[in-house]
Amino acid sequence: MAYRLGQQSEANLSGVHPDLIACVRRAISRTSQDFGVFEGMRSFERQKKLFAAGSSRTLDSYHLTGDAVDLVPYVDGRLGWQMPLCIRVARAVHEASVSLCVPIVWGSVWDRMLASLDPGKLEQAVSGYTTRYRISHPGKEPLIDGPHFQRVRPG
Repeated sequence: MAYRLGQQSEANLSGVHPDLIACVRRAISRTSQDFGVFEGMRSFERQKKLFAAGSSRTLDSYHLTGDAVDLVPYVDGRLGWQMPLCIRVARAVHEASVSLCVPIVWGSVWDRMLASLDPGKLEQAVSGYTTRYRISHPGKEPLIDGPHFQRVRPG
């Protein structure tokens, strides 16, 4: 089944970098998992609130520059934040990233390019990232943000 972005998802892409928009549109056209663009560009005021609530770990979010999107799966017309669903979306974004040559980092494996991961083994990639993070940051838990995708900024 071919999916397409709805009106609200398209509106949520306003201000997002064109390369990232192209990846999102390609991913939705090829995915086995319907999803929507929950958030793209974000104001600094909103970022401060998310940071204060612990929903973000930075005030320098890629959302502030239009270099990030949150793609949330739909199940029976409702948002579903479960990791298995997010992994299906990540597989579609992986394919789009590779085919369009847009470097993207996924919010569940922050230390690798999405294109470098085996799309059939994304669960293992998340587990590997979690282990690496815990080793390099003793006592801290990694942020696993399945819906988050960010374009690598040049430079």
